[in-house]
This record gives sequence, structure tokens and C-alpha cells, in this order.
Amino acid sequence: ADERSQRRFQSELAALSNLSHTNIVKAYGAGISENGRAYICTELLEGESLAELLKRKSYLSGDQVLEIFLPVFDALSY
Repeated sequence: ADERSQRRFQSELAALSNLSHTNIVKAYGAGISENGRAYICTELLEGESLAELLKRKSYLSGDQVLEIFLPVFDALSY
């Protein structure tokens, strides 16, 4: 990765590390692998992904959409 990308990665990691919200994944560390790829170690989240849910259900009610996305909007506004 070029120097600009590495600076941006470090900046985003610093921002993520300063966040503490129930709907934002916690970052525990980061680094650059031997082959030059940047990585971030985060908490493991368990459960069904949105993609999996949409494969399983062809339709979501308005209430289901709100149940999924209100926590996302809450995290984004944090």
C-alpha cells in the first residue's frame, strides 16, 4: 500500500478505536501483514447477516426493516 493509503488506514483505525457504542464493532488491534495488506482485529459478531436473511425471506415487513435499520441509523448518528 502506498503511504497515503497507510495514513488513511491509521486515521480510520484511530477514529474507530475511539468509538464506544453498542451498535459499532469494537476494534482490538491492527497491523500490516507480511504481504503488505492492512488488517483490523475486531470482536467476533455472531448471528445472521443481512444477505442471509434476505435469501431466507423474500419479504420484510416495515416493522422488520425498522428493527434492522434503526440500530444502524443510531450507530451512524453517533
